[in-house]
Amino acid sequence: MKKISFISSFILLISLCAVAQKNVVKIHALPFAWGEMRFGYERVLTPKLSLQFNYGGFFSNKIPSLLYRTSSVETYNNTVPILNKLNGFSTSIDLRIYTKGDAPQRFYIAPYVKYNRYNITASASFEYAANPSEFIQLTSEQQAVGGFQTDGNYHYDATGTLDGTITQYGLGFSIGIQFIVAKIISIDLTFIGLGVEYNDVNADLTTNIDVDYQKWLPYVQSEVEDIPYIGNKVELEAEKDKIKMHAPIIAPTLRAGITVGIAF
Repeated sequence: MKKISFISSFILLISLCAVAQKNVVKIHALPFAWGEMRFGYERVLTPKLSLQFNYGGFFSNKIPSLLYRTSSVETYNNTVPILNKLNGFSTSIDLRIYTKGDAPQRFYIAPYVKYNRYNITASASFEYAANPSEFIQLTSEQQAVGGFQTDGNYHYDATGTLDGTITQYGLGFSIGIQFIVAKIISIDLTFIGLGVEYNDVNADLTTNIDVDYQKWLPYVQSEVEDIPYIGNKVELEAEKDKIKMHAPIIAPTLRAGITVGIAF
């Protein structure tokens, strides 16, 4: 009896795979390159339309080295990274239009919207060089932990911390093709996608020493302005215990990818 039940279940599974697939569960390959695991679920609505939902999260929990390089900070000496944390999620919804009316297979055009949110924390220790006029303004504790060097400046160790969030809103469209191999394996290739996104960047910059953030602001401003493409868009404001950063950035985006999944 158990053998007959198993054979019946197997035949039912084969028959379900033989009919047109209505669902595809897939995993995106390219996001692994920057430490993100992203999944997709596609549901066929009509012979020409389907809806795909994508969700991703970070498994490395570190800011990619392409974006976070303490060696690029030239103003300070002996910069050593301490904290490097990244977490958050990415989401998007695609409306797929299959031009041949054979969803979920063959060529498609896919308008999409997306919403991403990331939290970052980065800190590094560095050797700060205070000129004689700055040395006078230091506390007695700060004047006791460092020393004057041959450049005539007073050097002492400090730690800077950047803590912030990045929220992204975007839309666009992509063009691709999806194959269903052996009636169950999905291979989805997105050739190209064009879009635009709004980035709302907010961050606080603090140190472990008692500094006048108003006087520190011009130095930070100088370094931020050297950041390619976005340096002139960052708004800075000094408060009593931190420097606040805000960057409303609108930028074009490109989209491409490959996914592998199961259709059923």
